[in-house]
Amino acid sequence: NSTAGDGGFTGLAADEQDALLTSLEAGEIADAPPGFFYTIMSQTRQGMFGDPMYGGNIGFAGWDLIGYPGHKFIYTEEE
Repeated sequence: NSTAGDGGFTGLAADEQDALLTSLEAGEIADAPPGFFYTIMSQTRQGMFGDPMYGGNIGFAGWDLIGYPGHKFIYTEEE
């Protein structure tokens, strides 16, 4: 998307990323689909705190962050 420039969102400095997300949440990005901010917020939460077997929460980082005491199974690539 041209809103973030040629380098995309990850090419922006942290303060520029924050400003873009703030504008997106406020509905100030004209070409953003309705509800897009809440979709990416929801998917970010799922990736950060979901079971690592689905590809996110690498190294149990999200679970460790919140002190989740549950079982931490290790899955092989074949599984």
